[in-house]
Amino acid sequence: MEKSDERETRGGTMVQNHGRGRGRGLERSTSVSAYRSRSRWLPDTTNGRVTTCRATDGGLQKVADLICQKRWNRNLVFQTFNTKDADRILSIPISLADREDSHFWLHGVDGNYFVNSGYKVLMASKETKQKTNQNDSTTSWEHQSKKIWKQLWSLKIKHKQKIFLWKCLNNALPVRDIIYGRIKAGDPICMRCGEERETIEHTFLNCVDAKMTWKLAPIQWEGILEQHGCFRRWWTSIIEARHRPQGWQHIALSVHILWQIWKGRNGAEFNGKKYRPWTAIQKALKEWLELGEVDRLETRMSTTETEALHLQYPQLCSQHGVLQFSIAITRDKHEPWVGIGICLIGGAQGTHTGWAMRETSSGSFLLDEALALKLAMCKVAGMQHRVVQFQVQNQQLLNLIQSKQTRDIRLATVVEDIVQLKLLFHMCSFCLVQNDNYHLSSKLSSYALGITFDEELLFP
Repeated sequence: MEKSDERETRGGTMVQNHGRGRGRGLERSTSVSAYRSRSRWLPDTTNGRVTTCRATDGGLQKVADLICQKRWNRNLVFQTFNTKDADRILSIPISLADREDSHFWLHGVDGNYFVNSGYKVLMASKETKQKTNQNDSTTSWEHQSKKIWKQLWSLKIKHKQKIFLWKCLNNALPVRDIIYGRIKAGDPICMRCGEERETIEHTFLNCVDAKMTWKLAPIQWEGILEQHGCFRRWWTSIIEARHRPQGWQHIALSVHILWQIWKGRNGAEFNGKKYRPWTAIQKALKEWLELGEVDRLETRMSTTETEALHLQYPQLCSQHGVLQFSIAITRDKHEPWVGIGICLIGGAQGTHTGWAMRETSSGSFLLDEALALKLAMCKVAGMQHRVVQFQVQNQQLLNLIQSKQTRDIRLATVVEDIVQLKLLFHMCSFCLVQNDNYHLSSKLSSYALGITFDEELLFP
């Protein structure tokens, strides 16, 4: 597997990700020139390396020399690196927590490496190569398989049934004809009807018992009898039913019926039990309904957890002593700037305190909003307020603060700082508000695009 790595700057140090999980980063004494030649630490680039070529470092020994008071030294960065590299460096958030260097896996949900995510990266790379080599007009099973497998693994059925169906589609189920074809032993003729070779198609679609079972089924797959000669084509036709109402449920029920046909076949093959089509349908329906009930229960629990998540951002405005801060951002349409407006709602004697700040845009609206919230928390923390609530306009940002999981290496740094800044307050909560262009914080964010230095304003 090719390494997918990227370096992250946290607390003034460079951090490399080898796609192997978290671990100790590079030594802080490593020189900037060494990073230029071989290290990968710039986000949003193909190889993560800077492109600047300089003979000397001007006395720079480590990345911390490029940082002053938790912010990039813009003049020094532009003096040391070309414009392209400088802009990328300045887009890297600097952590307030001074955390240790660590690896960050870009393809995971939280920066940690898991075998599952590594496997997905490998398979995606393999599929990309296959697409490159394939003719666009091909209709082979291999060309269709990606969609088929994705739909199969997403079905709400038991895992063993997914494996069972996978074997059917790959001609790997141990029916008599397949066993005979591989080891030349046994009788390839179906034991139940004694008329044809027991292939996968015969077992599940063409045997007398199988045909009777499907006639008794509560769902009927009309118009695909011509596909009964090939199980793969039959299943591909079944999958098309996902577009109709309750299509996925009907597909799942069909898998349960296939499963009961197989279990009934094995009971007759190995234990001499008589196969009863009606019994197979009853069992399939029972298991399907039970699984559906479990899924509905999990959905209700998930909804309850989501509601609880929103309740964790309590509406504290009715409680005495709670200060609310509204935050809004406005991005410049022509320049890489973002205006930040922060407004204290309902201060002493009904006055409003506001801050207007202009910062370099990260290029990501979500990251800009996260940075605005971080700056607001820093401002408020210096005012010694103990019980506060911050109003934001992005539900995704609230979810990230709760889960602390993101694939974006830059966003991970900012979210971590927000979580740490919460500890500075006796009680700190967040809530979602609708975007209101007439709200004071929105007006302040627009005003901020035209200022040079941060401004604190007082409104009656």
